[in-house]
Amino acid sequence: MNSGEFICFLIEWILLIVVSTALLNHGNSWLNEVSFAKARKGSSDLESFTACSYLKSGQ
Repeated sequence: MNSGEFICFLIEWILLIVVSTALLNHGNSWLNEVSFAKARKGSSDLESFTACSYLKSGQ
Protein backbone atom coordinates (compact mmCIF):
# COMPACT_ATOMS: atom_id res chain seq x y z
CA MET A 1 0.00 0.00 0.00
CA ASN A 2 1.58 3.27 -1.09
CA SER A 3 0.97 6.64 0.58
CA GLY A 4 -1.64 7.73 -1.97
CA GLU A 5 -3.67 4.57 -1.37
CA PHE A 6 -3.41 5.02 2.40
CA ILE A 7 -4.61 8.63 2.27
CA CYS A 8 -7.48 7.63 0.03
CA PHE A 9 -8.39 4.76 2.36
CA LEU A 10 -8.45 7.16 5.33
CA ILE A 11 -10.62 9.67 3.47
CA GLU A 12 -13.10 6.95 2.50
CA TRP A 13 -13.37 5.74 6.11
CA ILE A 14 -13.76 9.27 7.47
CA LEU A 15 -16.53 9.96 4.95
CA LEU A 16 -18.23 6.68 5.83
CA ILE A 17 -18.13 7.47 9.56
CA VAL A 18 -19.34 11.05 9.07
CA VAL A 19 -22.22 9.95 6.84
CA SER A 20 -23.24 7.14 9.20
CA THR A 21 -23.18 9.45 12.22
CA ALA A 22 -25.13 12.13 10.40
CA LEU A 23 -27.75 9.61 9.29
CA LEU A 24 -28.15 8.37 12.85
CA ASN A 25 -28.48 11.92 14.15
CA HIS A 26 -30.66 13.50 11.50
CA GLY A 27 -32.42 10.73 9.60
CA ASN A 28 -34.22 11.13 6.33
CA SER A 29 -34.38 14.92 6.13
CA TRP A 30 -30.58 15.07 6.15
CA LEU A 31 -30.40 12.32 3.53
CA ASN A 32 -32.79 14.22 1.27
CA GLU A 33 -30.72 17.40 1.61
CA VAL A 34 -27.55 15.54 0.70
CA SER A 35 -29.16 13.82 -2.27
CA PHE A 36 -30.36 17.19 -3.54
CA ALA A 37 -26.96 18.81 -3.01
CA LYS A 38 -25.21 15.91 -4.76
CA ALA A 39 -27.60 16.14 -7.69
CA ARG A 40 -26.76 19.85 -7.98
CA LYS A 41 -22.98 19.61 -7.74
CA GLY A 42 -22.60 16.03 -9.03
CA SER A 43 -19.37 16.33 -10.98
CA SER A 44 -17.11 17.21 -8.04
CA ASP A 45 -18.01 13.92 -6.33
CA LEU A 46 -17.19 12.10 -9.54
CA GLU A 47 -13.86 13.93 -9.73
CA SER A 48 -12.87 12.96 -6.18
CA PHE A 49 -13.88 9.36 -6.87
CA THR A 50 -11.78 9.39 -10.05
CA ALA A 51 -8.83 10.85 -8.13
CA CYS A 52 -9.10 8.01 -5.62
CA SER A 53 -9.29 5.43 -8.40
CA TYR A 54 -6.23 7.00 -9.97
CA LEU A 55 -4.28 6.89 -6.70
CA LYS A 56 -5.30 3.27 -6.12
CA SER A 57 -4.06 2.27 -9.56
CA GLY A 58 -0.56 3.03 -8.27
CA GLN A 59 0.22 6.15 -10.28
